[in-house]
Amino acid sequence: MKEDGYSGWWFPPNISANYGQTLDQGTAIITWVTMIGGIVVIGLMLFAVIRYRYRPDRKALYLHGNFKFETTMLVLVTVFTLGGEFFVLGEISEGVWDKIKYQAPEDAMEIEVLAEQFAWNIRYPGDDGQFGETDNELVDEENPFGIDEDDSAAEDDVVTRGLIHVPVNVPVKVKLRSKDVIHSFFIPVLRIKQDALPGETIDVWFQAKETGEYHLVCAELCGLGHTTMKAGFVVEPLEEFQSWLEEKSEE
Repeated sequence: MKEDGYSGWWFPPNISANYGQTLDQGTAIITWVTMIGGIVVIGLMLFAVIRYRYRPDRKALYLHGNFKFETTMLVLVTVFTLGGEFFVLGEISEGVWDKIKYQAPEDAMEIEVLAEQFAWNIRYPGDDGQFGETDNELVDEENPFGIDEDDSAAEDDVVTRGLIHVPVNVPVKVKLRSKDVIHSFFIPVLRIKQDALPGETIDVWFQAKETGEYHLVCAELCGLGHTTMKAGFVVEPLEEFQSWLEEKSEE
C-alpha cells in the first residue's frame, strides 16, 4: 500500500482516514482469490476438453450414480465455496462493516443528507450544534427537510443543495434519508457507499485525511435523471469550513 493513499491503478485515490485502506485490501484479496479460482477452473476445463477429447478407440465412462465420486465433489465444492467465500471473506468484511456502521466517534460532527430525484440536500446544525425540528407537512421545494422555522434551534441550521463541505481530519457522521425512492450515497475517494431508503434514517460515518474537491454520486438506478444526480464534495481545513458555514448561515 502506497503512502499517498493511492490503492492500485483501478481505484481512485483513497482519502479515508478510517476504513478505506482495509476496504481496498479486502477488495484486493477477493480479486486475487476470484482470479486464481477462475484460472484453476478454466484450466481444468481446458485440460478435460483436450485430455478426454473424442477418439475412435476410446469408450466413454459413465459415472451417473457413482456415490463416492458425487460425494467427493459435493464435499470439495462445499469446502471451497462456503469455507472460502462465506466464512473467510465474510470474516474479513465483518470488521470493516462494524467500523462503518457502529464505531462512529462520540464527538463526530453530524450532518443530515436527504436524497431525492435527482439531487442531494445537506443540512448542518449551525453554531448551537442542534438540528431544528422538522415536520413532513412542511416539506416543499424550498424546504426539502420540512424544517419548522418556529423552532429556535432551527434558526441557524444551514441547508445546501448539491454541495457538501466537511473539515479535514474530523469525523463526520451522516444521517441519511431518502425523500422518494432508493438512492445510494457514494463517495468513491472515501470508499463509502450506503443505500438511502424512504422512511428510514441510516447512520454512516467517515473521516477525510486530505483536502480537495471530489464528488458525491448516486450509485442506485433511481429514475431517468439518475446520471445527473451528483454533488460537489469539498474537504478543507477546519478554519475554512467554519468560515464557509458562517457565510451560508448569513444568506
